[in-house]
Amino acid sequence: MTMNNPIQNTSAEVPAIASMNVPCFAIKALEIPVLRKAALQVVKNAAVDFFAVQWLERLLPGKIPIASVDHELDKDVPFSPGHVHVYMDFIPFWIRTAAWMYTVYGWKERKAIAQFVDGIARLYNQAASVYRVHLSTTERPFYIKRPRFALIHAADPHYACVPSLHVMIVVYSWLALRDFLTQRGDVERYHAQIDELRTGALAITESILFVKQHSVNCVGAAMYAMTKLYGAWLTEEEAVKFINDLFLQPRIGSDAEMRIKNHIITLYRTLLKQGEAAREWHHPLLDFLRSCPR
Repeated sequence: MTMNNPIQNTSAEVPAIASMNVPCFAIKALEIPVLRKAALQVVKNAAVDFFAVQWLERLLPGKIPIASVDHELDKDVPFSPGHVHVYMDFIPFWIRTAAWMYTVYGWKERKAIAQFVDGIARLYNQAASVYRVHLSTTERPFYIKRPRFALIHAADPHYACVPSLHVMIVVYSWLALRDFLTQRGDVERYHAQIDELRTGALAITESILFVKQHSVNCVGAAMYAMTKLYGAWLTEEEAVKFINDLFLQPRIGSDAEMRIKNHIITLYRTLLKQGEAAREWHHPLLDFLRSCPR
């Protein structure tokens, strides 16, 4: 099986999304104009809307206010460096999803796959509508015993916490694949792949808490953003179910898990309620950041 020989048989003959080769698909995407254009837009938006906004504030401080969005419940989640490989997987996560779509559906669906990639680029731009007005940060330990943490500290000023792009990107990947398959009448055929992405999105969402890159507040804010931006894909009911399914394996104690999930759901619903009267979807997030300590 190669990426030039799409599979369109039963799901039993279809590979898991996790088995997709990221470098192989990246090379393939650069050979297809519509995919190359979409991929380069992601790179541009990530550089401009995520890294540049933060580094400008790091180098020329004082231009954008920075809020501390820590919550006392964050202390209930232990710092667990072993989760860093899951945390760092959020970019390969969506690339593998696009690779699977191309492997299964082939060249004829290149425009639809490019639209999926365009959605990733838009997320950076949409999140930046908050970052450019009000940045946010959390307390994170300085830990560089593992090379991946050294890379995180070197590259990320840690000023773009609300909303969490980690959460937005992985939830988008899951929902966008489901929508892609729904439009083609293939949800039942490939339900295992949809479940795989949902499980992966949960794991990466958990990981941002375990490696102390985000607060529980960042999760609620990101889920709010996804419902406001993709309400047809992510209803309040489904968002709450996703939050309640966090912590796939018990690691922090049932009482702490319940408190954390309840807080995330409460913040999510509070923002959702405020969003009903807001002129722009991101205004409740800005109001939340203004209420946090500077």
